[in-house]
Amino acid sequence: MFDSSETLIAKCKLSHTLHINEQQWLILNLYPESSYPSSNSTGTRPMSSSPEEQPVEKSTEGVDHQPTLRLKLCLTGPYRTEFNAILTLAQAWFSTMDSVSGATSSAVTSITKTLPLRFPSAKILLVPTVPLAAASVALLPILLGILVLGLPFFLPVLVILLTVGVSTFAIGSGVYFSTSKGRESASNVLGPIYSTFVSTNAGQQLLYQTGPRPSPPTLARTIMPTDMIGKLIVSLVIDFIGSSSYLLPFVGEGFDLAWAPIQTIFIMALYDEKMPSMKYISFVEEILPFTDLIPSGTLGWVREFSPLLFEEGLKKVEDLRVVMRSESDALRKGV
Repeated sequence: MFDSSETLIAKCKLSHTLHINEQQWLILNLYPESSYPSSNSTGTRPMSSSPEEQPVEKSTEGVDHQPTLRLKLCLTGPYRTEFNAILTLAQAWFSTMDSVSGATSSAVTSITKTLPLRFPSAKILLVPTVPLAAASVALLPILLGILVLGLPFFLPVLVILLTVGVSTFAIGSGVYFSTSKGRESASNVLGPIYSTFVSTNAGQQLLYQTGPRPSPPTLARTIMPTDMIGKLIVSLVIDFIGSSSYLLPFVGEGFDLAWAPIQTIFIMALYDEKMPSMKYISFVEEILPFTDLIPSGTLGWVREFSPLLFEEGLKKVEDLRVVMRSESDALRKGV
């Protein structure tokens, strides 16, 4: 029993405490309305587990403990229209693939297991198969030698075959990851990434109807590194992709029209807080012809971290001087 005639309140900003469609326990500290703390940090405490798993504070006689209210909350909200449509189509596609894969699996089982048991003479078909396989293996080096010698003539054919192979691999991978086994394998890898992204403010704003959509730089900022080495690696990769248009002279300049906005978004996510003007330099450098050799990403990294490196270098030099002076003083005293 809490002997008080005054209303007890607890304030909590749900948008800052809860994520959509994620259950969470909260401990709300109740205070009299007249003496409620000005800071909200004392009004609520999140709990990652159930109240039964939390340690219970032992009461002490003569000490008034502030009452608390423990709630298990789940902030629900609808997906955005485009993601709701994607989820609906994905569920229909996955159910169709489950039906097709089940029928295919039963057909393969009947062919590989049931048919040989019912028709033992079907093994005779292996007789012409073995010589054909042996001949193919023997002729493979000869075919490869012909392809190497006639590479300039067979290059268009190889490009077509490579395109067909890559397309077949992409379609096959899509079909496999649409099955139940493929979805399980993909969830083991993509599940933690998805959970981490959804727990961010940008992920919540992108998936759910929580207000305006996040900007592309905000989304890119959620996956960009913030440490010095990580930013350096990403900057070098950005500069490499930007200058790769020189692999196809003149034709590659058309690639810059599509890459320039993407590079600008990455540069904004990396360096816009420290250098707002760097995005303009990056866009102009990438959109103009024959200027891709300017490493705008690496220049941004140098502009942000060179003062820190220079200051750290001066500090190490000063420490070295102090050590050398102490050693020289020790030698003089010894003499």
